[in-house]
Amino acid sequence: DRFVEYAENNGMYITGHTLVWHSQAPDWFFVDEHGEEVSREVLIDRMRNHIHTVVRRYMGRLGGWDVVNETILDDGQWRQSPFVRIIGEDFVQLAFRFAHEADPEAELYYNDYSMTFEGRREAVIRMVKSMQEQGVRIDGIGMQGHMAMDGPSIEDFEKSILAFSELGVKVMITELDISALPNPFKNMGANIADTASYHEKINPYKT
Repeated sequence: DRFVEYAENNGMYITGHTLVWHSQAPDWFFVDEHGEEVSREVLIDRMRNHIHTVVRRYMGRLGGWDVVNETILDDGQWRQSPFVRIIGEDFVQLAFRFAHEADPEAELYYNDYSMTFEGRREAVIRMVKSMQEQGVRIDGIGMQGHMAMDGPSIEDFEKSILAFSELGVKVMITELDISALPNPFKNMGANIADTASYHEKINPYKT
């Protein structure tokens, strides 16, 4: 509430981040009172209630919402989160429908990282096209901008920007940061579950 009030007082455009994200959903969201995994119907109802509650609290005050975050993997496969496992891949379309029900005027976005990877890019394109064909509102795609000094290349990043823009949606660079440190690991993305123990090769500035 204080963030929204601050933004309003300073004339800022506000994007809500994020309504459905496997990483930030509590374990209890997916189980019943006995600790057993809930049914598809129960999880859909919980997701609808969560989205309606949050979006309606700020109805008319936020310009847009990151509805679903990080559900596609680098190779284009669907992340096997509880949302996918219990509801199925159509949980994304349902989430966007629920958000539109809650605030018909708000713009609705899909957000993900490492969007220059061909597998992820093509999977997101397929997902968005499927939503458009079924009349599900989606206004934009957020490309997380977790950059390093050695990549991704401008050419690869532009290729994804152009591919997404051809869908007729807004393309936004989100979460922009640039690391000045070399990365000793290959294909490292923005998955906050990824961790690494310290070892000397990580630090190029020992002296």
